[in-house]
Amino acid sequence: MQGVIDSIQHNRNQELWYNLGSDLVSFCNEKHMIGQSMPLVEVYNTFVREIVENLYPLHVAIMIDAIVREDSSAASIVADLKQQPFTSKNAILSQSMSLIEARISVKNGAVPDDDELAAQFGDVATETAVIDMLLQHLYIEISMARRDHTALVDRMIAYDSARGLAGVTLAPSQEAAFAVTLITAALVADRILTFDDVVAVECIKNPAAVDAAQAWMPAMLAAIHAGNVPEVAQMTQQHGQQLTALSAADPVGLVLRKAKISALLALVFSRDSQHWTFSFEEIAAVIAGTEREAEDVALAALSHGLLRGRIQATTASVEVTWLKPRPLTLDQTRALKDKLQAWFGQVVAANEMVVTAKDRAGQMTALFEE
Repeated sequence: MQGVIDSIQHNRNQELWYNLGSDLVSFCNEKHMIGQSMPLVEVYNTFVREIVENLYPLHVAIMIDAIVREDSSAASIVADLKQQPFTSKNAILSQSMSLIEARISVKNGAVPDDDELAAQFGDVATETAVIDMLLQHLYIEISMARRDHTALVDRMIAYDSARGLAGVTLAPSQEAAFAVTLITAALVADRILTFDDVVAVECIKNPAAVDAAQAWMPAMLAAIHAGNVPEVAQMTQQHGQQLTALSAADPVGLVLRKAKISALLALVFSRDSQHWTFSFEEIAAVIAGTEREAEDVALAALSHGLLRGRIQATTASVEVTWLKPRPLTLDQTRALKDKLQAWFGQVVAANEMVVTAKDRAGQMTALFEE
């Protein structure tokens, strides 16, 4: 272990320091398995404590984050570091330890309210990716404790982005747990994923980390965002009990409503923007519902900011002026390609008309000058 630490002590690769934190935990586990009980705190004190003061502060933060992630009993290490004079003199290290300590408290049941959070961490400088990662991780724990699935999705996406900027890679088991938690939250959150969400998080695009027993979750999530109402309805019948176990609310009704909103978005996308007026009857057909339900779905899409426009009660229709970018199926991507090609052809034709008109105007001017 000492050799590992010596070899990377002067290395600024942040991923190595995160891995070192995990290695310390693994080292303790191995000692325990062969009957040589060696508590994590003892390992830390033996191999790391003396050199911490001379390490790059962000490396210390990353290493301690990895230790605490895998072994919450490491709270005493955080407390020890907070008391060190060099910690109080370094804003990054001090903020890091405060964020990690707060996360441990939340996991132990002490969930702060919003005012307490603002008072303690409202001025945290998130320009540093590692600090932002730790802050988002704290909010993830808070969202999980509050069972706020919508906030959890937002925070996990923000965390994943900050983690990428910080250069930290999770272990395969942690990556799998992250994917399952995010996809589960995305299923039962009162929120529809946007194009930016899907681009930002790899496990949504390619949920390979999810095992076979949970494969129905990313499949259902994909069906929801494709607006495939019949498939989602069928899957809720097959997995209704599992789905209900994910949330105390009405997750079956929620996923069906989200699928119907996505079906409306797909309908809008399928039309040229010059023809973005849709009757409730048309909407009812694609969502497999009534005209009253079609109006409710249109209102929901507008209230979530997925569409802009207005409801026309007199004509029982909705006029759409804007559609938020969203994940596209292969067929929708091909349709978009066809639209862009047609639009490009119109631009070229319009340009040629302008050039021709300009040439003719020049010729007429020359005639008059003669």
